[in-house]
Amino acid sequence: DILAHHDLASTYRIQGIIDKSYLDKAISEYERILELDPEQHEYLLAIGDIYKEQGKFEKSLEAYKKYQGKYPDDYRTFVALGELHYAREDFEEAESCYEKALLIEPENILIIRKLIDIKMALRDFDAVVEQCSTALKICGIPRDSMDIYDLLVNLYETSGQIRKSLDYLKLSWIAAERFMSPGELAIKKLQGVYGYVDIGETDTAFRLIEECKLHLPLTWKGHESTVYLRIYLLHLNDAKQGEKILHEFL
Repeated sequence: DILAHHDLASTYRIQGIIDKSYLDKAISEYERILELDPEQHEYLLAIGDIYKEQGKFEKSLEAYKKYQGKYPDDYRTFVALGELHYAREDFEEAESCYEKALLIEPENILIIRKLIDIKMALRDFDAVVEQCSTALKICGIPRDSMDIYDLLVNLYETSGQIRKSLDYLKLSWIAAERFMSPGELAIKKLQGVYGYVDIGETDTAFRLIEECKLHLPLTWKGHESTVYLRIYLLHLNDAKQGEKILHEFL
């Protein structure tokens, strides 16, 4: 029964998160499905994914190529091959695969994100910005937009362009407002106030902290003290005030 083997393979894959030996059992179940019905080509992708996870890249490539032989125009083939080459740090070949996938699915935000990851790995920041601009034009949901803005936040923060980073941080918050709860948004904002301190706008950072404090979920109550402590100790080098905050927190 194909469904029974599928369910068993899924269980083994979950167990494989803790014990990798179960991954071989999952592969065996998928191979059994293909024995029962050779037309179930989808399972070749699953087999390739597991081999990739195990670091058995040649076997992974073999499985993906078998699937590609059946569905040469399926963008998922090129995505899978791209992920495999990325795992092997063959970024040039990975990029080629993702670009082929993008030709088939030109508005697939996931593929663009993978191309961005490659450019980030290669530290080609101009290309990252260009790809992000492309992604923002086709983002269909606020969460995707937020993710791209957050990527730009990290990019400019890493390169020391804090003000530009904060510009994109504000855009990220605006996108987040469209789908996050007030508590989730408060947590997100609380984690992003440090840039304001770094450009000398400490009052803005403190105002944001107090605003966030009003909406923090119960499990995050008091976390604002940790943020204040980090600001005083790591950003303002004010050990005395930091000690005061720590004493109040304890």
